[in-house]
Amino acid sequence: MSQELPLRASAKRDGAPKVPAVRAAGIRFEQTRLSRKEADGAQRLGYLAAYKGETDELLWRVRVYDIRYNPDLEDDVQDVFFTAMTLSPDGHQIFVDNEVGGRYAVDIDGDHAVHVRP
Repeated sequence: MSQELPLRASAKRDGAPKVPAVRAAGIRFEQTRLSRKEADGAQRLGYLAAYKGETDELLWRVRVYDIRYNPDLEDDVQDVFFTAMTLSPDGHQIFVDNEVGGRYAVDIDGDHAVHVRP
């Protein structure tokens, strides 16, 4: 499904990049963050969610990539956010780029994500 990302850390985060939602076939695709309860100790970022039209009705959510956290560092300096999302030319996938240069393709039916480039 996905490839583990190398650890990266900095002294200060500038915050998450603003990445607009992608719309296709009546579905809105957005980067999402799991709540602490949903994550249950696992990573909270690196997820793509699909919502019905303009509502907040969640259709599905898939982890696009894995993030390895160093327990000796604050999680927020290790988080890896999306930097861009685009619809593939054939309209069947969402391409997701992230802060460490990874590119992933997610089927719009949400069944899986694949690593396209490191």
